[in-house]
Amino acid sequence: MWISVENELRQDPRLTRLARGLKVSKVTAYGYLVWFWQWAAAYCPSGDMSNFTPEEIAEGAGWASKTVSFCSELRKCDFLLLQPD
Repeated sequence: MWISVENELRQDPRLTRLARGLKVSKVTAYGYLVWFWQWAAAYCPSGDMSNFTPEEIAEGAGWASKTVSFCSELRKCDFLLLQPD
């Protein structure tokens, strides 16, 4: 399976916000984001992640920090959207 990553992502202000929120470099945030997308493509192809906890989603992205919530930071930057019930 492969995913497409837009060239413009490197300059996307959301990536800068994500890096700041995660307290990592932009390059590192980019890597976590791509890992997250690859995990989601493999385990949530419909986009529905409701069967997974935020911790499981973070683990899927390779995020191990317990001090910063990966999913919360993704939501703040509009990389993870919640759908109303």
